[in-house]
Amino acid sequence: MKNPLRHLSSRDRRLLAIALPVIVLLMLYIVVIRPVQVRHSNANDRLDQALDNIAWLQQRAPMFASQSSCRNPRPTPSNPLAVDHGGIDLSADNPGQGIWRLRIDGGAGDDVLQFLRRLACHGYAVERIELERTADGAGVVGQAQLTEVQP
Repeated sequence: MKNPLRHLSSRDRRLLAIALPVIVLLMLYIVVIRPVQVRHSNANDRLDQALDNIAWLQQRAPMFASQSSCRNPRPTPSNPLAVDHGGIDLSADNPGQGIWRLRIDGGAGDDVLQFLRRLACHGYAVERIELERTADGAGVVGQAQLTEVQP
């Protein structure tokens, strides 16, 4: 097998010897290292957001600690949207057997928590909740699954 670099001048061979490793390292950076750095940065951002959410919820934990002892328990309305929801954009469906799914389309986080507290005082138990901040950070959107508590 003949050396394909044989026809190059010594100056071109030295230039190639220097440029080839630089090109390989640059490609390694572009293809492997940079995507890993971007994923790492995104993961750190998600972690910071989760920690902020935990701190926010911990500040509001006392409100839910007293949730089980409503001062004036009220009768359970046939639809959770009948409970005062303080201007939160909501929609609901009832797949049956006392289970409700709420879609929270906007509202301040504290308002949503207050609404969920009022639901508990009206005889609904929050089984699952998924909330996310809106893009502008001013409110929350998400879903909640409720069940009617049997007296």
